Amino acid sequence: MPATSTARLLTLLAVLGAAGAGQACSFQRPGADAAGETDGQEASERAAPVVVATVKKGDMAARISASSTIEAELAVSVHAETTGRVTGLTVNEGDEVKDGDLLATLRRDAQSTSVKRANVSVEKAQLDLDRIKALFAKGAASKEELDNAEITLRNANLARLDLSGAKLEECDLTGARLAEADLRGADLTDAMAEGADLTDASLAGARLHYADLRLTTWGAADLSGASLARADLQGADLRMVRVSPATSFEAATLRGANLAGVDWSGCTLASAELSAATLTDGMFSEVRGAQLELTGADLTNTQWLRADLRAADLTDALLTAADLRGADLRGAQMRAGNAQGVRLQLAALSRAQFVGVDLRGADVSHADLRYTRIEGCHLGGASLRDADLTGATLHGSIEQGADLSGATQRDVTRTDEARARAEAFEPARRGPGA
Repeated sequence: MPATSTARLLTLLAVLGAAGAGQACSFQRPGADAAGETDGQEASERAAPVVVATVKKGDMAARISASSTIEAELAVSVHAETTGRVTGLTVNEGDEVKDGDLLATLRRDAQSTSVKRANVSVEKAQLDLDRIKALFAKGAASKEELDNAEITLRNANLARLDLSGAKLEECDLTGARLAEADLRGADLTDAMAEGADLTDASLAGARLHYADLRLTTWGAADLSGASLARADLQGADLRMVRVSPATSFEAATLRGANLAGVDWSGCTLASAELSAATLTDGMFSEVRGAQLELTGADLTNTQWLRADLRAADLTDALLTAADLRGADLRGAQMRAGNAQGVRLQLAALSRAQFVGVDLRGADVSHADLRYTRIEGCHLGGASLRDADLTGATLHGSIEQGADLSGATQRDVTRTDEARARAEAFEPARRGPGA
């Protein structure tokens, strides 16, 4: 074949090949577009996921976060009634306080010094007056000088005695002469006043919490409404003081104090310690004295009508002729004491303990003595008429001559008479802790 014919044939085949390729491309493109449209329709028709829940009634919690400044609608400035260095703060900013709360404490050196200075002034004025009186008697001093000396002494006393409403916390008043002082409403918390003379002083409404008042002399001081909670009054002479039902000696220490002849009716003596104290002829009707300690105290001829003496300790106490009618002595205990002639009619004595007590001639009629321990006691001539002795224990007690007519004696425990007579000589070996 000639070369020219061969070239023409190759050119024709190339043209035909290119045309076939273009035709193939034109048929493939419409197919590809249709597939894309189908995928888009499926995506648009696909169902969205749905969460199904039961409708319920309830509270919706909403939280709002914000920053702000809170100010009190009413601001109150607090000022101390006296000046002094602040030694302590008991509250912080933002704390809630109420009337009567302690906010801060101040040093009281200046007040203590003022009281001592006033006492010195009184003593000096008294010495000057005595000297001028002696000179006046000899004609060496004028009447005017004598009058001036008396006025000076009177003014010195007035300066010392006008302490009403004073803040004297933690003051040192040891041995101070405060006779006839006006201390109404004064605050003597934690004050040291051992041996102080408070004769005829007015302390109505005063606070003497935790004060050291040992060996103090009170005369006819007025303690109406005063609070002496946890004060130390050991050996104090309180024979003539005036008190009221609002007076409180709660948890105070009155060991060896003399409270004879005073009407303490209605006062608070709960948890106070009156061991070895003298209370003879005193009136304690309706006193609040739960857990009162009266170990070795002299209660001769005292009256405790309807007093609250629950769980009181009367060990070795002298209760001769005491009147405890209607008193509440549940859980109280008395050991080796003398209670001859004591009156306990209608008293509540359930679960009380009487060990080695002399109860001869006592009147315990109509009393509640359920589950009471009466061990090693002498009940000769005692009246227990109509008393409830259910579950009581009478081990070692002498009942000869006792009147038990009408008494309830279910489940009462006794020893035989011979053993009772023998054990009556050794009462200290019986009872709790024996």
